[in-house]
Amino acid sequence: MQRVQSRPRVALAVALLMLPAVSIAHHSRAEFSGDVVEIEGKIAGTIWANPHPYVVVSAVDANGNSTEWRIEMYSNLFGTERIGVDGDKFVEGASLRAAGLKSTRRDGYLLGYNLLFDDGTEAVISRLSSPRWQADQVLQDEGPDAEYQAVHSQALANTTGIFRVWSPVYESVRVDLPLTESALAARGAWDELDNFLTRCEQPGMPHTMKTPQEYELIDEGSTIRIRAQYFDTERTVHMQERDDLNDQPASHLGYSVGRWEGTALVIETTKIDWPYFDTIGTPQSHAVHVTERYTPSADYSRLQVLFTIRDPATFNGPATIEREWLALGRTIQKYDCQVF
Repeated sequence: MQRVQSRPRVALAVALLMLPAVSIAHHSRAEFSGDVVEIEGKIAGTIWANPHPYVVVSAVDANGNSTEWRIEMYSNLFGTERIGVDGDKFVEGASLRAAGLKSTRRDGYLLGYNLLFDDGTEAVISRLSSPRWQADQVLQDEGPDAEYQAVHSQALANTTGIFRVWSPVYESVRVDLPLTESALAARGAWDELDNFLTRCEQPGMPHTMKTPQEYELIDEGSTIRIRAQYFDTERTVHMQERDDLNDQPASHLGYSVGRWEGTALVIETTKIDWPYFDTIGTPQSHAVHVTERYTPSADYSRLQVLFTIRDPATFNGPATIEREWLALGRTIQKYDCQVF
């Protein structure tokens, strides 16, 4: 959904503002400073795909030196397009002004917060930002609840129950992670520029399911398939527990067994062979046990998801992550990770 506002257009000046540093748990962004900078130049190209679209801008400084900037959209493809910004808005050769966080590790790399197009439209592409310029129009996310109200009747008309595509409510997440001292200390060895994310390697459980990107539950009878947009991940949930569970091979997604508790779907996952709990270097061991509880609302338009993670090497007790999801009628889009 988008909000459009009319404002008079005035002359603009390049600025440098100081803002607090931002820490994002689902996506390692530690390399970006807390300084919001503005750049202006000509659009030289775009990559319009998940996980984060980006635009390349050729900017000229006061000394006449040309620099290419890669401006990564703060949100993913859905989050960017939902405010009315798609790939067609980035016309090669057109002027673009951008504000965002500058990388402290890589030259010419900006995490975009605001964009000003040459037609006078400002796009606020970060939920952490607000309108920055006196633009003719402002495109800004009103939040998933506004979108939910617009499509609520469609959600109710869907008779597939829990088996549909679910979209995250970003602000609803509740986290309790009683990390051990050794787990906290291990984060110090994390390389922000050379890790599984920057190498575009598909991560394992539970991280792949606790990211705020769409996923779909698909009923296949004796199994349930979970199709996640994040890294094009597909999981199989076995609805009948096997006698030879201990003999199943370990993998980065583990081995999942599901059951119904009323209308709630409960999934137990073990046999996880993946060394990281998150994207900032928190380790996890082969002993990790993940319980997922998917509880739909009475009309199946909302879904409450609770993760309980037990791993004595990482946590002093059960860790929990809870988030609300909405039936917005979306589809899963391809995830096209680009090594940069």
